Amino acid sequence: QKAGLFWLYSGTNGMWIIGAKDAKDKNFKCSHGLIFCQRLHHGVPPDQIDGVWERLHEDSFLEDSSIVVSSKIRPSQSLLVVTPNGQQRCAGNYVLTDAVAHGLPVWQHQSGKSYVYCGTNGSWIIGGSDAKE
Repeated sequence: QKAGLFWLYSGTNGMWIIGAKDAKDKNFKCSHGLIFCQRLHHGVPPDQIDGVWERLHEDSFLEDSSIVVSSKIRPSQSLLVVTPNGQQRCAGNYVLTDAVAHGLPVWQHQSGKSYVYCGTNGSWIIGGSDAKE
């Protein structure tokens, strides 16, 4: 949700979660939220995960097949990475390549020196050209 009060993130439990400010305050190092998909994602993007989403209703979660997570462009042709507090060399524009890592797309930095890709543990990673090999 652009400029919103909620965030979609990968929880420490390996599930896609939609959470609020309390999750952001913990740098998303948590496994709770308002909506989640119970299926472990193993690096599959939230718009491609096969599973029913659940939402908090009073004190318990209810399955809700009407919840849909989608992207308008699959995959995005470019990504903008902003890193104001460190690792500025990773910041900048990344362009979609023809490469695939673990079944998912790879983006290359405009300098050609780094990539955004899915690692063997299912996490999205920004790595140098040495990671490409």
